[in-house]
Amino acid sequence: YESLSGSTVGDLKNNVCIGYQTMYNTQEVSNSVALGMKAMKGGSGLINAENNTAVGASSMLSLETGNNNTAVGSNSLGNITTGSNNVAMGDNAGNNLNIHTYSINIGSGCNPAGNSNTAIGYQAGYNVQSNDNTMVGNRAMYCSGAVATGESNVAIGSMALSSLTSGNYNTALGNNAMRTTTTGNNNVVIGYNSNASGNYSTVIGSLACRTSNADTADTLTAVGYQAGYYDVDGWNNTYLGPYTGQTSTDTNTYKNSTAIGNGAKITGNDQVVLGKGAEVCYMPNINGTPTVVQLSPSYWNLTFTTAYSLSETHGHDLVIELTSISSGATFTMYNPSYRPGVRITIINSTSNTCAVVSDGGNGFKTFGWQDANQTRSSFDVGANSDAWSLISLGNIWYGDRLSYDQT
Repeated sequence: YESLSGSTVGDLKNNVCIGYQTMYNTQEVSNSVALGMKAMKGGSGLINAENNTAVGASSMLSLETGNNNTAVGSNSLGNITTGSNNVAMGDNAGNNLNIHTYSINIGSGCNPAGNSNTAIGYQAGYNVQSNDNTMVGNRAMYCSGAVATGESNVAIGSMALSSLTSGNYNTALGNNAMRTTTTGNNNVVIGYNSNASGNYSTVIGSLACRTSNADTADTLTAVGYQAGYYDVDGWNNTYLGPYTGQTSTDTNTYKNSTAIGNGAKITGNDQVVLGKGAEVCYMPNINGTPTVVQLSPSYWNLTFTTAYSLSETHGHDLVIELTSISSGATFTMYNPSYRPGVRITIINSTSNTCAVVSDGGNGFKTFGWQDANQTRSSFDVGANSDAWSLISLGNIWYGDRLSYDQT
């Protein structure tokens, strides 16, 4: 009833219109289908368009010159006027599109405004007014209470990036991934309830960086279940392994620290923490090249040898650089055994005094230090250029563990 009744003389060909006032205001329309009450009725001007399909009451209600659009569902693409090459499926889907192009909106209330957006899911991209975003999932990038202007974001999962306002170039994969982030940029977050609130962070794992909520929490790397969970506002930190990060009672802000291994926890800035304290760190000699280690903790264990890696007859199999050492520091060799041609070099960056080397209670008494041709059991550590070799008297020895304790 009243289909085409408001039309003027024009070129109308290859069209199908079924329903009250379908294609009501048309002038030149071709290769189009309007099905449902007021489908493709036309807005304030006459429709001059082609290759459009509108199925559902008031779908493409305001169309004027847009081409190649598909709208399926009540009020879908209801406000489109000159926009082209859009697809909307679902009640009110794509209802915010007007002059926009190349967008796909599938789902009830799925209606971001902008160009080249893909939104799939109930109210996905609900308040988005920007371009080049991909939103898949229930209320993905929903942006409740604010208009989202961030561009080139990917949100896949229920409520992923649902609070974003101005952040750009983020990728959030997983239910609730980056749910509380508002202005962060250039983040990659993968995992259920994982988060990154600042910029340039990579977070992988369920609940990783979950409590991060500061805009300045930049450049975090967290990999593992609950990695960095309690890091609220730190930056430049790296967490590798499940449960790495800070303790639940530590509310301090840390930067430039690294925790590696299941449950490893940082307690300050500029730290490297390996494991939870009971582990032994093994660093082999590789093709005769010394392994260099910087030591700053008050206690540290190092496994430094295997039979096949200690066959070198020249050079140093391990170089240890001490960056913080107090007077009276003790080195202990555990389970010493004879191994020809093995040498450990200690380089100190301070000018403190180092005490005797202990044998760990194993009755090994010929353990000493060597500087040039002198051998002693204790010495004053000199400037950064001084190097000391840990050897035995007469023979070179090795152990399965080297302990450093400055307490």
